[in-house]
Amino acid sequence: MLRRRGHTFALALLLVVLLQSLIATPLAAQIIIDPPPGGPPPPLPLPAPIDQVQVERQQVDIVVDGPLAQVHLTQILRNDSVRPIEGTYLFPLPENAAIGDFQMTVNGEVIEGELL
Repeated sequence: MLRRRGHTFALALLLVVLLQSLIATPLAAQIIIDPPPGGPPPPLPLPAPIDQVQVERQQVDIVVDGPLAQVHLTQILRNDSVRPIEGTYLFPLPENAAIGDFQMTVNGEVIEGELL
């Protein structure tokens, strides 16, 4: 009987310690963190606005053969900015359309496009 009481006491003590640690953990997380001296850092300056690329010319050639149509689109875009502009080219297609080739020519250099 004495041995059983010892086990019960040890189990009760273990349960009390476990409950105390579970209760104390969220309380310890509720501390207030002081901001660093001097206040928050100043916001970063915004980059200078960039002019949008202008469509200078566009030409569409279409050849229809039965139920198929082959379309060749040529667009000349002009960048009036003093620096290169990066962008994403999106072109809407009908549901059953497919692209066979995509390339750009920049200052005489042909760059093959990657279809995603």
